[in-house]
Amino acid sequence: MPHLRTGKVKYIGAMTEKRLASVPDTPTFQEKGFKVFSASAWGLSVPKGTPADIVKRLEEVLLQTTKDPDFLKKSKDLEMPLHVLDGKAYAEYLTEYRCRLSSPLGEGPLDKVIKPSKRLPQAAQE
Repeated sequence: MPHLRTGKVKYIGAMTEKRLASVPDTPTFQEKGFKVFSASAWGLSVPKGTPADIVKRLEEVLLQTTKDPDFLKKSKDLEMPLHVLDGKAYAEYLTEYRCRLSSPLGEGPLDKVIKPSKRLPQAAQE
């Protein structure tokens, strides 16, 4: 964000669902009428067949980490909003997010030419 503060760069819109706290006067692209959205999702996965007690312990430790004051401050300083989810909720989020990305332009000319089955790998459609 340093370039924004010096005026060398001007935000024209945020590709987030809500306005950014650092530039509250900058609308989202959705507010401007564009059906676009972008987010970074970070998660941890383990190999299939990992014992449930190990998965549970990893999840507990990760959730504890996201409550650490230093971690929260650093995340805020970097303008990386946290949406902490447990494993099941994160899997559901990834499925929903993948579907949102499958048609970034919404209903339009591209949808008539490129069918969804050609935009997503077969595994993503199941």
